[in-house]
Amino acid sequence: MEKKMANISRYKFTLEELASLLIKKAEITDGFWTIGVDFKIVVANAGQDKDNVRPSALISADQITLSKATKSGPLTFDAAKIMADGK
Repeated sequence: MEKKMANISRYKFTLEELASLLIKKAEITDGFWTIGVDFKIVVANAGQDKDNVRPSALISADQITLSKATKSGPLTFDAAKIMADGK
Protein backbone atom coordinates (compact mmCIF):
# COMPACT_ATOMS: atom_id res chain seq x y z
CA MET A 1 0.00 0.00 0.00
CA GLU A 2 1.43 3.36 -1.03
CA LYS A 3 1.43 6.12 1.57
CA LYS A 4 0.47 9.58 0.44
CA MET A 5 1.62 12.79 2.03
CA ALA A 6 -1.09 14.97 3.50
CA ASN A 7 -2.00 18.05 1.49
CA ILE A 8 -0.17 20.63 3.61
CA SER A 9 0.48 24.11 2.28
CA ARG A 10 2.59 25.61 5.09
CA TYR A 11 5.18 24.49 7.62
CA LYS A 12 6.25 26.65 10.55
CA PHE A 13 9.35 26.09 12.65
CA THR A 14 10.40 27.74 15.88
CA LEU A 15 13.99 28.95 16.13
CA GLU A 16 14.63 26.01 18.46
CA GLU A 17 13.30 23.52 15.89
CA LEU A 18 15.26 25.17 13.10
CA ALA A 19 18.50 25.14 15.12
CA SER A 20 17.97 21.47 15.94
CA LEU A 21 17.42 20.58 12.27
CA LEU A 22 20.51 22.53 11.17
CA ILE A 23 22.75 21.08 13.88
CA LYS A 24 21.68 17.57 12.90
CA LYS A 25 22.10 18.28 9.17
CA ALA A 26 25.62 19.64 9.77
CA GLU A 27 26.39 16.66 12.04
CA ILE A 28 27.59 18.96 14.83
CA THR A 29 28.07 16.86 17.96
CA ASP A 30 29.29 19.27 20.63
CA GLY A 31 29.47 22.86 21.73
CA PHE A 32 27.02 25.70 22.03
CA TRP A 33 25.72 27.18 18.80
CA THR A 34 23.83 30.39 18.12
CA ILE A 35 21.26 30.68 15.34
CA GLY A 36 21.07 33.91 13.39
CA VAL A 37 19.71 35.47 10.24
CA ASP A 38 21.86 37.38 7.75
CA PHE A 39 19.99 40.27 6.19
CA LYS A 40 20.58 42.16 2.95
CA ILE A 41 19.64 45.81 2.83
CA VAL A 42 19.02 47.62 -0.44
CA VAL A 43 18.54 51.39 -0.42
CA ALA A 44 16.91 53.42 -3.16
CA ASN A 45 14.72 56.40 -3.84
CA ALA A 46 11.22 55.01 -4.26
CA GLY A 47 7.60 56.03 -4.07
CA GLN A 48 4.12 55.38 -5.40
CA ASP A 49 4.63 58.05 -8.04
CA LYS A 50 7.27 60.62 -9.07
CA ASP A 51 5.88 63.25 -6.67
CA ASN A 52 6.18 60.99 -3.61
CA VAL A 53 9.72 59.65 -3.97
CA ARG A 54 11.47 59.13 -0.62
CA PRO A 55 14.70 57.52 0.56
CA SER A 56 13.70 53.90 1.12
CA ALA A 57 15.13 50.57 2.21
CA LEU A 58 14.24 46.99 1.40
CA ILE A 59 15.39 44.38 3.90
CA SER A 60 15.43 40.70 2.98
CA ALA A 61 16.53 37.60 4.83
CA ASP A 62 19.53 36.18 2.97
CA GLN A 63 20.84 33.23 5.00
CA ILE A 64 20.34 31.36 8.26
CA THR A 65 23.59 30.87 10.16
CA LEU A 66 24.89 28.73 12.99
CA SER A 67 27.80 30.29 14.86
CA LYS A 68 29.85 28.62 17.56
CA ALA A 69 29.29 30.28 20.94
CA THR A 70 31.68 30.28 23.88
CA LYS A 71 28.90 29.84 26.47
CA SER A 72 25.19 29.27 26.81
CA GLY A 73 22.91 32.27 26.32
CA PRO A 74 19.85 33.51 24.44
CA LEU A 75 19.34 31.66 21.17
CA THR A 76 22.23 29.28 21.85
CA PHE A 77 21.74 25.56 21.56
CA ASP A 78 23.75 22.67 23.03
CA ALA A 79 24.62 20.36 20.13
CA ALA A 80 25.48 17.43 22.42
CA LYS A 81 22.03 17.59 24.02
CA ILE A 82 20.28 17.90 20.66
CA MET A 83 22.17 14.93 19.24
CA ALA A 84 21.56 12.86 22.42
CA ASP A 85 17.81 13.56 22.27
CA GLY A 86 17.71 12.16 18.75
CA LYS A 87 14.49 13.96 17.88
